[in-house]
Amino acid sequence: VRGFPQVGDVVLTTEAPLGEVAQLTDEKIALAQRIVCLRGKEGVLDNTYLKYFFLSNIGQNRLKARETGTTVTGIKQSELKEILIDYPKIDTQKAIASVLSSLDSKIELNRRINDNLN
Repeated sequence: VRGFPQVGDVVLTTEAPLGEVAQLTDEKIALAQRIVCLRGKEGVLDNTYLKYFFLSNIGQNRLKARETGTTVTGIKQSELKEILIDYPKIDTQKAIASVLSSLDSKIELNRRINDNLN
């Protein structure tokens, strides 16, 4: 997307390293070079589902299939636009994203508990 990033947008590194993914939780950010901001079309592609797609093996493999370079690999915007994103109906996407987000939250909580026990 062009313009100002919004809470919920997905950011993706395009180089060094390619394919690091995060979802914005704060709108007061500045994007650096080699980072793109992605936003799903309202009612068609849920942003959280999009994040998990790019975190998945399928999403990562599709990124890597279009990377170029030898010393430092990356992906051009024109190649990024060609990546096929599989997605079910929006209600199913939201359900999948909700379950995965809940699991991530539980994993993070368990990690913090373990850190406190050490």
